[in-house]
Amino acid sequence: MTCVHRLISTKQSPSIIHLIRKTFPQSILIFRSYTILGTIPDTTEAIIIRAYTKQVEDDPVNIAFYLECLQDIGYSTQSRTINQFAEKEVDKGIYTRFELQRAYKVLELDNPEEIDDDGVLAVFHSRCVDVPEREDEFVHALQMIQHFRKSDVIGATADAQSLEKQGIFV
Repeated sequence: MTCVHRLISTKQSPSIIHLIRKTFPQSILIFRSYTILGTIPDTTEAIIIRAYTKQVEDDPVNIAFYLECLQDIGYSTQSRTINQFAEKEVDKGIYTRFELQRAYKVLELDNPEEIDDDGVLAVFHSRCVDVPEREDEFVHALQMIQHFRKSDVIGATADAQSLEKQGIFV
């Protein structure tokens, strides 16, 4: 097995996947997504979705990994059906690095890996003051960031903001 095959066929952390994405052509990475789901590029949308569903049934612990593969395929093929199915999965609370990237973008954080939790909170509060009509969007982004960072500080702030929106003041 070549080095490339080992890299693209293993389940790695998002930082490794990010490095691989910068190093290898997009076509190799998309093929990797098809392979992981157990399909080939020349198959129907229904079969791809069924393969995703089967992988999730067989290995529910890695559902976010499989969803990311499905999102890669949907994005690369511009398949409306696959993208809509993937969005429904996200609506169920299954998050991938794509949602994390969107959350950082909402808060306008360019280099989030260089910012600690207190820095993220400072930016969050600043955005809420500057654009109060988008506060719900900022709170959702903060919750998404907390989901991935597993930060107690960010989680407490996100929870407090949510409770305030519901009229329950802490």
